[in-house]
Amino acid sequence: MAPVPATPDLRQIYLELGQAESLAALFAAAAELGAGACGFERCVVAEIREEHLTAAGSASIDHPGSDGLRRALAARAVTLEPRSEEAELIRRGHRVGRAPRPSPLASNLGLGAHAYGVVHLGQSRPALVVLDRPAPEVTALDVARADAYGVLLGVLLERLLRRRQVRDVAQEIRLFAGDVAAIAQEAMRGAPTLAGPAAISGGILPGYGGGTPPAPAALAQLTGREQPVAELLAQGLANREIALALGVSPETVKSHVASVLRKLGARNRVEAAARLLHVS
Repeated sequence: MAPVPATPDLRQIYLELGQAESLAALFAAAAELGAGACGFERCVVAEIREEHLTAAGSASIDHPGSDGLRRALAARAVTLEPRSEEAELIRRGHRVGRAPRPSPLASNLGLGAHAYGVVHLGQSRPALVVLDRPAPEVTALDVARADAYGVLLGVLLERLLRRRQVRDVAQEIRLFAGDVAAIAQEAMRGAPTLAGPAAISGGILPGYGGGTPPAPAALAQLTGREQPVAELLAQGLANREIALALGVSPETVKSHVASVLRKLGARNRVEAAARLLHVS
């Protein structure tokens, strides 16, 4: 039985998890540290994708017991059954008494004394921290620790996504600066390669300087599911990051992104983001 820590060092955990450079690495590290920090023997972070819980996107975990949970959940996703323990917790974002139905997740993974912590990202709940031990029974303190760990992981997840976004913007600026420098060199040689406004509207500066921003009618064509995808696309998030934020699969996001690009008349994600930002 794992000893119950008196006071988990959340600051140290925050610093260690803050070094993760990807979602897979963050979830794996969170599982590695979560069990000991919360007084359990095993831990896994399950992603919530379209009414299913899965660990398909997590990297391997050094702790054998926790990695066993990860592999089981990666091999077979668990359906969020209505009114079950985990479904009610995810739907409400917090516990309200005993759930009407037992936990299919606990049954499928063979959990003993277990506790769940919801990971919050803005208004969405993209993941669930799963903690498990054979005994003793879960106490109110265990539940509070699971909740706190879920909140901490949500803060770290948002930080990671923002850091990735800043890097993407910096890369776009570098590419833009390189394009501008190339144009200046061509102009100095008296042999510009761009053929006037038509080339500008379709080339370096999509949506600007003669480009065609999306008309209101085009934006109105976006469905209710495509609109939040378009908003996150404009913020520079990758498909998997959008999927995690919205609780859907990357394949679903890929399909929505393709539809958004088609409706906006954009040839790529950068052009679509530029047009969306132009309108906003």
